[in-house]
Amino acid sequence: MSRSSRSRVSARWGWLGLIGLVALALSACGGGGGGGGGDDPEVRLDRTSVSIDHEQGGPNQPARVTATLDLNGYDRAVHVASTSSGPGLSQVLLSFSDDGRTAWADLYADTSLAPGRYRGTLYVHACKDAECRTQFSGSPYTVDYVVNVLPGLTVTPTAGSLSVVSGQEGTLRYAVQLPAGASSFSVESLPAWARLDSQDASGFTLRTRSLPVGVYNGYPIVRAGDRLANIGLELTSTTPPGGEHNLAITPATVELSTVEGASASVDVTVSAPTWKPTLTHEISYTSGGQVGWLTATPTEPGYRLAAAASALPAGSYAALLTVRGDEYTQPMSVSVALTVGPGLVRIADRTLRVDAETPASALNGSATVALAGGPARSWTARSDQSWLVLDTSSGSTGGDLRYHVDRTALAAQANGSSRSARVTVSAGEAISPMSFEVTVTKALPELRFAAPAVRRAGSAQTLLVSGSGLASVTDLGARLRVVGVEGATFTRHTDRELGLSLPALAAGSYTVQVTNALDLPSRSARFQVIEPAPAPATRIAQTGTKRSLLLDAPRRALLLLNGDLGQIQRWSWSSGSWVSTGSVAIAGLNGIALSPDGDTLVASSSAGEVQLLDPATLALRSRHASGTEALYMGALDWTLPVTNDGRVWLARGSGWNTLTTFDLLAQAYAQPDPGSLSTSFYYGPWGIVSGNGGRLLLSQSASISPSPPMLFLDQRQDRLLTAPLTETFFFRSAFNDDASRLVLTDHAKVLDGDFGTVGQIALPGGQSVAAAQFAPDGRRLYVVGVSDSFYSGDSLPTLWVLDSSAAAPGTTALPVLGSFEIAQSYTYACNWAGGGDTGCLAAPLMRVAPDGRTIFLAGPTALLSVPVPQDIQTLSAPRMRASGASRAGLPMTIQRWGDNRAGVTGR
Repeated sequence: MSRSSRSRVSARWGWLGLIGLVALALSACGGGGGGGGGDDPEVRLDRTSVSIDHEQGGPNQPARVTATLDLNGYDRAVHVASTSSGPGLSQVLLSFSDDGRTAWADLYADTSLAPGRYRGTLYVHACKDAECRTQFSGSPYTVDYVVNVLPGLTVTPTAGSLSVVSGQEGTLRYAVQLPAGASSFSVESLPAWARLDSQDASGFTLRTRSLPVGVYNGYPIVRAGDRLANIGLELTSTTPPGGEHNLAITPATVELSTVEGASASVDVTVSAPTWKPTLTHEISYTSGGQVGWLTATPTEPGYRLAAAASALPAGSYAALLTVRGDEYTQPMSVSVALTVGPGLVRIADRTLRVDAETPASALNGSATVALAGGPARSWTARSDQSWLVLDTSSGSTGGDLRYHVDRTALAAQANGSSRSARVTVSAGEAISPMSFEVTVTKALPELRFAAPAVRRAGSAQTLLVSGSGLASVTDLGARLRVVGVEGATFTRHTDRELGLSLPALAAGSYTVQVTNALDLPSRSARFQVIEPAPAPATRIAQTGTKRSLLLDAPRRALLLLNGDLGQIQRWSWSSGSWVSTGSVAIAGLNGIALSPDGDTLVASSSAGEVQLLDPATLALRSRHASGTEALYMGALDWTLPVTNDGRVWLARGSGWNTLTTFDLLAQAYAQPDPGSLSTSFYYGPWGIVSGNGGRLLLSQSASISPSPPMLFLDQRQDRLLTAPLTETFFFRSAFNDDASRLVLTDHAKVLDGDFGTVGQIALPGGQSVAAAQFAPDGRRLYVVGVSDSFYSGDSLPTLWVLDSSAAAPGTTALPVLGSFEIAQSYTYACNWAGGGDTGCLAAPLMRVAPDGRTIFLAGPTALLSVPVPQDIQTLSAPRMRASGASRAGLPMTIQRWGDNRAGVTGR
């Protein structure tokens, strides 16, 4: 045989993959042995025994067996299969040398096994046919294996939950299994509402304090030596008998009068919150006035207020009794007015909080003008603010002064603001004038954003709606609506957030509205529903380092930050092709984002400035300087995270930075309070946000040691917390829409909404992960994989579709649903001459269309539109085959030796 023909033959030889189901495998292979001749090829294994040590919950490190092929002049296809005879193995992953002469089999322990030692034998069969009916001489070859499963740190339950009636405490027991070598454990990172009640060698008990009605989540950590276990704790506090109520005090105003040297007292009634927090009280006095004259003595129904005038000259005095509880208690105050000696009785200050259910009658008020002693006198009154109208501006003592808040002025008052008017009453020169204040706080419910702001037509929708003042709405169904939509349901999460569930909707723009009892105007939110519109495969040649890629789906446009040019570039899908529709250069441009409703394009710069632009025309709308320090938020991806409430999260500085936000509605900067967290933002932070804007994940730094932990923020709690992760930073990461899935791309790892591990990304053929993004619902993960030859221009990238709902049974790897080769490349081949060329190694920016049908990639040389084939769109996770055999089973996978893209064949 000539050298050239021998080469062609060797390229055809194949490898049947590793088989673990003993009964099925032996019947397929004829029970082993025989069938060969002197010219039979030979498979040689580099070892006859292997040992694997695996700790429960730890990384699954494989043992490797190397098989080499000697043709011995054989000129037809060679197939190799293997079976296992005992428990211990979950899977074997294969890789191959470029020339097809060497195969590497990586044996993985079965992570579902209990601690112990498991033995078995791996049989390697060399066969003449793909069904392995006829074997070559010397086959099968054997490799004895031992799998030692060591105890790991486990905590049961991993996600504990309990339900108690508000007003009662609750307890929850966790069982702890210590890892090998550990003799004790500690419980850390308990939420503020839980404490360690007891602990022993087998576990611990957490006790939760009484809380208001709601659902509360905590993320404790169990530490044993150098091992960590992240657990969940969910407390559901249910409505107590008779309903829930906050702190209430009656009356809200107290007016006392006495004479010099005497005293006066009155009782006030306190209704404690139904969750029974410890109550405290404090007394404050009018600035610059006399102090110490009021005491509050607790009584069975509340407090007895005693005003002593022994050291007070004749006059009017004011004080405030404030009663407080825990962090969930709304503090309540009693205004106390004291008149000493002859004179007008001090009228207590009035406060009016206008919220969702405030009736029109509450805009009216009155107060009795009275003398502490002496004959009746005439009086006159005036207001120093036009919005507080005096309906009765004169009269005789003993009569009422009546007023009202002007409705038009109230409509014009900024929501969330307070303003005060002073009313002065005069009763002649002999009587000192008396004044009191009327303060109006406008706290109407209003909406900010509904996100994700782009939804797919024809399917049910779930959105987060941000706003303020939502806790005051008594009946969500009566006050909230989606214009033109029947069947929308709202769920209140907090005073600032609602959940919105929608039926399948037709394409169009929709408005979410909230009303109030006064029928005053209030800000609404908007979202869009679009028809699926897959774009065909397109490659737009474009040089320059790509730093951010935004998808403007309603306008069928892409927005690209080209770092080399310092430009925002816009591409639109028009008349069947992608066309350039504008660009804008910004000095020091270092980040872009779209507002939650997609109506504003945000850009940050090293000049310490945020610019707001029209995303359709790139026209400048406004500029907002924060100072001279740089503003940015980026590592590899310079997309600015924007949470659902409209806050853009930024780093400010040029080394040791501060965390800063820019509110898109207030158009103002703020510095978030980290509370008790210790932060280290050295050349950071940078972060990502979920599609609905409800969860933010921040890397603090990757440049200092020890590396500070990652932080996260949930809109419901609105405070930064330490993420319960062993990883301390990321450069590439992504959430799905509702933050139920998180991919840490740098670590090839997928997590769930409680930061628990779902599974690892293990691409066939040894490909590495270049980029990863979820489908909106998080059930699929799209992964761009590349082989080493990609960087020399000898291969194209592959788009892998993974089932991200759970790891394959018995493994830590996510199941692969399908794959296809991307027809064109986003980068150029590396030129390693003269010291190397790292520009071609840049990971692409990746985005997934709302309907999951199109992938967009941006790299050093091109912008790609990649449609997902219809057959892959409809794939589902492979079903596991039931078997009565022992736990030694490994599913059959047939793959030709040297062909890394062979399919999977069920047997």
